[in-house]
Amino acid sequence: MPISLELKAVLTGMNTSYFGLEMLNVDAKVEITGVPFGGGGELLPNLLGGHVDLGFLSVSPIKSHVAAGKIRILAVLSTARLPDHPQVPTTHEKGYSRTVISTGIGLLGPKGLSPVIIKRWEDVTEAMMRDSTMVSTLQRLDYAIDFKKGEDFKKSMMSDLVNFKEIIAKAGIKK
Repeated sequence: MPISLELKAVLTGMNTSYFGLEMLNVDAKVEITGVPFGGGGELLPNLLGGHVDLGFLSVSPIKSHVAAGKIRILAVLSTARLPDHPQVPTTHEKGYSRTVISTGIGLLGPKGLSPVIIKRWEDVTEAMMRDSTMVSTLQRLDYAIDFKKGEDFKKSMMSDLVNFKEIIAKAGIKK
């Protein structure tokens, strides 16, 4: 019999919180029911006040509350631990390898873009991602840096897409 919980989370439309919930339901074989909130600004005071059991939120907006011991991060939906919170396990480490949401930001171009232009942009972005000021700024904002060049980034995106399609089908998510 699956575990049944009620989760109060930001669940307006198809967003990261909603999809994270559905991924965890499928991956962990649990039935957590999502209760919609209008946004993280509405969820956070309810979480702090103990009016909700748990929620899916980005780390940056809750950093001060975590530091003050008011909120505990149970896990990050990732394959890598957060540099500022190395004690927090990942869902991947906990055995939920499909409950991973990469919020990677990619530099994309139109189909048929010249290989010379692609190479130039790859070189520029790779150099930028090695810049110590850029790295420290991104880390301060809780971004995990995992630079990938074009083809590797595409492979990663396509792998995520396959996983997402399977989760959508198993969760019964409709358009």
